[in-house]
Amino acid sequence: MLSAAAVSNFASLIYYVFVNASAIKMKGAHYPRSIPVIGLVSCVILIPFLGTDALLSGIVMVIAVTIAFYAGKRLAAIRWRRLTHNR
Repeated sequence: MLSAAAVSNFASLIYYVFVNASAIKMKGAHYPRSIPVIGLVSCVILIPFLGTDALLSGIVMVIAVTIAFYAGKRLAAIRWRRLTHNR
């Protein structure tokens, strides 16, 4: 149970890394840019304090999801090319 909670914490921190990175790039925000910078830095600082099993499991999951995403994207492009060339 503790390991599942640690992996969940890893996923939450990674999620907030992406949210804060997006907020930094956002134009026309109604808050100072320093707020998402502080959020991003704090998430990056907290990630190493998770357990080793959570880090390894989380990294493996991020790699697996990234591979699946790009494989699906490539497969969709191949299917689209086949569909449009057969017309």
